[in-house]
Amino acid sequence: MGDKPPPMPQTGKPDDIDSTFCAFALGLACAVSSCPSRKFVNRSVPLILTSILGSNYREDDQQEDGDRDVILGPMALALSQLCLTQDDSVREAATEAGALPLCVRLVDEGRDATAVRMACKTLAALAVLPQNKCLLSSKGVMKALAKLLEQSVAPVAPKKEVDGADAPDVSLHQPDVPSPQPNGSKDISAARLDVPHETVAYALFALCNSAEGSDANRAVLLRTGIVDIIESILEQRASCQDVALGASRLLCNLAYWSERASRECLNSRCVHYLVEAAAPAPSPARGNTPQNEENEAAGHAASSAVKDDVAVRVRSAVLNTLANLSNSTANRALLNDTLPAVRSFILTVLHDSEDRVELTSAADAC
Repeated sequence: MGDKPPPMPQTGKPDDIDSTFCAFALGLACAVSSCPSRKFVNRSVPLILTSILGSNYREDDQQEDGDRDVILGPMALALSQLCLTQDDSVREAATEAGALPLCVRLVDEGRDATAVRMACKTLAALAVLPQNKCLLSSKGVMKALAKLLEQSVAPVAPKKEVDGADAPDVSLHQPDVPSPQPNGSKDISAARLDVPHETVAYALFALCNSAEGSDANRAVLLRTGIVDIIESILEQRASCQDVALGASRLLCNLAYWSERASRECLNSRCVHYLVEAAAPAPSPARGNTPQNEENEAAGHAASSAVKDDVAVRVRSAVLNTLANLSNSTANRALLNDTLPAVRSFILTVLHDSEDRVELTSAADAC
């Protein structure tokens, strides 16, 4: 008889207490839309949520990591839904309860994908408050989000210069060779290459809100090499409209009255990727719809309407970004290098009869 195989590692399974906490969190998330937001503040709900989430990091906790991770997602979901309400008193209560450093830890550790995504949403909501602007840097919010975005960039094999006679067949598989990452990082062993588009978009929105109305926060972001990170993200993820929207709004915010940020952006390929992502798709030819395809066509039209709405917002954001990038004679000269593509993009938008008035105004500003 051979030796017995080692026991399988135990994964986190919710016990009765964890199941109760999960049900409590999910119930709260559902109740946000139907209950007065002030009631959550009066019942100290933000403090309860942050306390339960924070209890996962107590050093004297004897639970296994898997057991503790069970409640991270639901609790982070409830906190994000709460902070997304229009009542600033809820966000203020969450900030006072320690939501900022807690969300930073969730993002940094990345133990639960749902918790990371919800933490980015919460940070985006809390960054709107003017009184939180000075806290975003001291609590490490922008640094954690920039690091997450940097780690979301997949490594690519570096290009090698070879003589024409010795050039390899491009159809052959090239080995994956680690290359330097944005912001000078060399170590990509811990890169979370599976960061979903939605999480990347929320992180971009959070940084955009952090930079809005704060020159100090814009300067902090520029020191993280955020423009290079955005360029890499757009190169790999510009096909996702939410990512393109978040990247465009962040660049637009960074370029506001900042020639330095505008110059960094124009010296990169960010404009190229944004214009490419925002270019209106050609409208399909419309003909008579057979009777048996009417239901399918109606469902497709509803889905297309949602996508078109996002596409309109992307185009509007890109046009506003182009306007902010043209904030000096030198930067307008740099933008002139990509003028054919930019001019073609603006003219296409102006002649698209289905676009909104705000797009025409943004195009006129450009």
